Amino acid sequence: MKDSGIEWIGKIPNYWSVSKIGNMYTLRVMKVSDRDYPPLSVTNKGVLPQLDRAAKTNAHDDRKLVCKGDYAINSCFDRRGYCGISSYIGSVSLINTILCPITDMNPQYGFFIQFNLVMSFINGGMV
Repeated sequence: MKDSGIEWIGKIPNYWSVSKIGNMYTLRVMKVSDRDYPPLSVTNKGVLPQLDRAAKTNAHDDRKLVCKGDYAINSCFDRRGYCGISSYIGSVSLINTILCPITDMNPQYGFFIQFNLVMSFINGGMV
């Protein structure tokens, strides 16, 4: 075990590292067309092929690229847990925030930690 350097965390296994979240992801902002990349929805069940009930637009070129392993957050419903790790390559509405991992961290673990931190904050500290 080694000291994490963060008082409230304490000791961590020697093979772990501590990093700021900004060092783990980059913001993906690349605009694409849903004619080239299938439309996806960011829901409370994760990133899925676009739902039939989803609001659609004729602005086919105003979408964001999502790749497999990206962490997508629906900015309209983020407090209801509308987010997830994408299993697809596709496009989403510009309202979504897309985080692209830049480390070799398991994306499911990263999502689990972040989702629980967000839900804890929203629920006043209760996960």
